[in-house]
Amino acid sequence: MALASSVPAAVRALAGLATRLVVASSADVYRAFGLVQRIESGAPQPMPVGEDSPLRTTLYPYRTMQADDRTREYEKIDVEREAQSNRDLQATILRLPAVYGPGDYQHRLWPYLSRMLDSLPAIPIDEGLAGWRSTRGYVDDVVEALVLAAVHPAAAGRIYNVGERDTLTERAWIERIASAAGWSGRVVSVEPQHVPPSLRLPFDWQHHLVVDTTRIRRELGYAERIDPITAMTRTVKWERANPPAQ
Repeated sequence: MALASSVPAAVRALAGLATRLVVASSADVYRAFGLVQRIESGAPQPMPVGEDSPLRTTLYPYRTMQADDRTREYEKIDVEREAQSNRDLQATILRLPAVYGPGDYQHRLWPYLSRMLDSLPAIPIDEGLAGWRSTRGYVDDVVEALVLAAVHPAAAGRIYNVGERDTLTERAWIERIASAAGWSGRVVSVEPQHVPPSLRLPFDWQHHLVVDTTRIRRELGYAERIDPITAMTRTVKWERANPPAQ
């Protein structure tokens, strides 16, 4: 997790040694993310979100949640601004999606996969969440984007969204997990008040976070190397072998 306070040290360390700084930022810099989190207000943003779309005006979004001290100081908008402030070290900024795959320390599949492994007949989800869409990216493909940003001459000084070309609804995402896990149960949309407490999230599902990845595909020739079914199969296999401690 990169903090804005660490960027000046990185810039100083690279001075005279490199001409390019590649910054792994996040799609959470966009105002659309703040709308989902209920820390911004207003009408839904047009989708998909491009690199020139409005950013959040409310900084440090995780301070409103229960988080450790390091997470509370997380702010990629500050990281981007600090990285772009040095004229001698051209920054290439990649705004990454929710990254899944082997090694995912956040275990993004686990809330659903654990219920499938317990052979539950159905998974209830908020009816708003069922149709919600947010761009994701498989870890190997995200690494490919980072490599391109480091070596491609056209990437200097540019900002790129990264993520899968097709953004699934949450229902379709769960069904893809189910297919890879061999689970034959049902995903059931329920009214918010009937969602089990352990599955409730304080977000506004009328706002989506679908990013436009046309720029990196057009300028750098980026394309996914791993097909979505293989990506999910590998991720489910890893999650089964490495369940979270809690």
